[in-house]
Amino acid sequence: MKHKEITFLLLMGFCCGSLLAFTYINPYNGQITLSELILQLSGSRGEFSLGFSSLPELLSFSSKLLPTFLFELYVGTSLYQHFCTASVYIFSRTPNRIAWYAKECIVIARFTLMYQVFLVAISVIVTCFRYNVIWTATGWGLLIIHIGIYSLWSFSMTLLVNILAILLGSGNAFMIIIVAQLICVTCIRLLNSLESNGTLFCTVLNINPIAHLVIGWQYSSLRGLNEAIHAPWNVMSLSGTIFYLIAIMVLILVIGGHYVHKCDLIISDLEFGGM
Repeated sequence: MKHKEITFLLLMGFCCGSLLAFTYINPYNGQITLSELILQLSGSRGEFSLGFSSLPELLSFSSKLLPTFLFELYVGTSLYQHFCTASVYIFSRTPNRIAWYAKECIVIARFTLMYQVFLVAISVIVTCFRYNVIWTATGWGLLIIHIGIYSLWSFSMTLLVNILAILLGSGNAFMIIIVAQLICVTCIRLLNSLESNGTLFCTVLNINPIAHLVIGWQYSSLRGLNEAIHAPWNVMSLSGTIFYLIAIMVLILVIGGHYVHKCDLIISDLEFGGM
């Protein structure tokens, strides 16, 4: 990425982080613990975990994902330039496509982590100016977990936008990924009718990747974290979430690497037409 693109990315993180802080972090008594602050960023409402029966709550959760969607749009389309016109000509003659692909993945990963760290940092800093933030070791742990979970998911979806763009064009690829994520959010409402069936409820909850972004729904083997989260069920763990998101990421990486290695990118250029 060029310097001006990095600047724009940080500006986007600043605006989105400030918006999250002003819109969703509003403690009643004028003070908030760091752990509660992070839980609210990941979907909780006040001291309560996200409800799945209320449409307004799910819409609110969807809006909290907007910064991630914007990142997927910006980085997904900006890196896609390597798949277009003159870049296609150069890339088609690169002797080691997998090495090129790995380098591009590292670039996406670096900027994903940078964006998520900056986004959360701005949200916390803005909240510090508005309210009294109580700093705790548990809060720092949840902060790191939140950044890790959202970085894994954002990286996977951004990479998938780039991969699908080779087949469908960047605009179509972005729309497919966003719609798929919104469908996952909508499917959370199914949990309301499945709560009486423990096995089915657990299965549906755990296979929905968006549900794993709600830290308030997950338990931890670490007592301090578990007490801070107050998960309503013991059916989805933080460690399981991390492994699940890593598995999704690895699957997308492998599929992307295989396709980049095999496809004819000159013919596959859908942005401006193949040669």
